[in-house]
Amino acid sequence: MKRILLLAVIIYNSHKLSAQFYFGNSISKSTYKVNRVKSLKIFSFESETDSTLTRITNYDTLGNPLSYRTFSKKGMITGIDTFIYDHNNYLIKQINSDGGNRIATSFITNDELGQEIKSETFIDNSLAFHSLKKYDSKNRLVKGSTWNYKNDSIVVKSFYNTEGLKTMTVIFDKNPDSTVILYNYDSNGNILNSYKNAFQSHSESVYTYNIKNNCVRIVTISTLKNETSTKKEEFSYYPNGLTYENLQYNKGKLTGTYKAHYTYY
Repeated sequence: MKRILLLAVIIYNSHKLSAQFYFGNSISKSTYKVNRVKSLKIFSFESETDSTLTRITNYDTLGNPLSYRTFSKKGMITGIDTFIYDHNNYLIKQINSDGGNRIATSFITNDELGQEIKSETFIDNSLAFHSLKKYDSKNRLVKGSTWNYKNDSIVVKSFYNTEGLKTMTVIFDKNPDSTVILYNYDSNGNILNSYKNAFQSHSESVYTYNIKNNCVRIVTISTLKNETSTKKEEFSYYPNGLTYENLQYNKGKLTGTYKAHYTYY
């Protein structure tokens, strides 16, 4: 299971500064926004009494993230991320450190709108990953391609309806068959469910929202080689943050738990 399943970034316009939390597939309308944020603190738990990670994010006056600092439960720094921007406030460089000597540096090329079109990541001065992104005439991401140092590649294509909502994602990788994800929405543009068919597996996710159209629950049932597992994700919202909880079940038995508290200032 991935250690961080909920990502937080900052978006900015001339009227407000806000934190935007991406849920699940990071698709349209599956987000939660909070205004006037200057810093963000994340606490992650395997259980309520065992804090496994603390991440503190700092931003500049425009809402651009300047740094992530990640700490172990003993207070040791386990990661430092630094972000560098050009004169247009477009991200052009990101430096990631594990707190020791291992450093990854990404160089990012953007188009005139600030959308990433190319990135190259070097680890210990050797090229490890490079990627390309392509957008349509409405500035929607329609194709993303990533290669690693072994020349393995993943190509992701996205398709949209006339309302601009993503309806299908197709992922091409080394598996014999491509992965296809289909999305359905309600009248408010909130995703209701998604269907994923992959090599030897398939899954369905069902989304539930509160009266403010914020996602409060995602239930995913997956089948791999005739074995079924269930993942339940819960979101609770507070004036200065939110809580995310992930419970995983196999054959009806709880096999994994994860919880994160997000606090913003």
